[in-house]
Amino acid sequence: MRVALQILGFALALSGGFAQTAPEKVAPLSSATAEDLARGKRLYDSQCSQCHGPKGDGGTGANLAQPSLRLATTDEALVRIIREGIPGTDMPATPAMTEHEWWLTAAYVRTLGKIPPEKIAGDPERGKLIFTGKGGCTACHSIHGRGGRFGPELGDIGARRSASHLRQSVLAPDADFTERYAFVRARLASGETLSGIRLNEDTFSIQFMDASERIHSFWKKDLAQLEILRNYSPMPPYAGRLSATELDDLVAYLVSLRGSK
Repeated sequence: MRVALQILGFALALSGGFAQTAPEKVAPLSSATAEDLARGKRLYDSQCSQCHGPKGDGGTGANLAQPSLRLATTDEALVRIIREGIPGTDMPATPAMTEHEWWLTAAYVRTLGKIPPEKIAGDPERGKLIFTGKGGCTACHSIHGRGGRFGPELGDIGARRSASHLRQSVLAPDADFTERYAFVRARLASGETLSGIRLNEDTFSIQFMDASERIHSFWKKDLAQLEILRNYSPMPPYAGRLSATELDDLVAYLVSLRGSK
């Protein structure tokens, strides 16, 4: 089961990669006026909502509608992430914005954590049994390193994605495309076709992992054909495969995965 994430996305921006630089001081985000927040919302809507959702509750970007962004506990860290993005992930820098616009956007992002949390139906313990049993999710996904590697690690997915986004990802995985998990189909000169999840690609070469977790690496010039399939997921849609109650339980379990073992 694939719940695509921008799997490192905004939440990983809040990890130790930025902690080594001395944080610059910014005006407290809590000092933003109603006018500041209105301007911040307009900036968020134009720059951020496509990935993080209009309400900040996640999409291809992480869930920002949380009381605390776990590793962006300071105003300085949040402003820096919006300004610089996260190299190597889908979270871009915003060089076209001014220093004040970064601050306005961060101030508005903080207000998203005040939105009442979603009410989660379902039982996480029953959902865990579906995840490891009927759903067959561990064939592709791991929880804290236990399980398959073909799909994203889901140990903290509940801290990065909203319940509504997780539900949609389970029902219709193709709609949850992210460049980080693009599907590759390569036809060799011999006529053999191989496919898998792209791991790395540059101008001259490509590397991908197939469903058996074998790594393939090719010079592009040696391939007869190379396709990057966007808006496609190898994860099967679960619409019709789970009852309404089972789906509620599975989503409740995924929401409960917040990084602690």
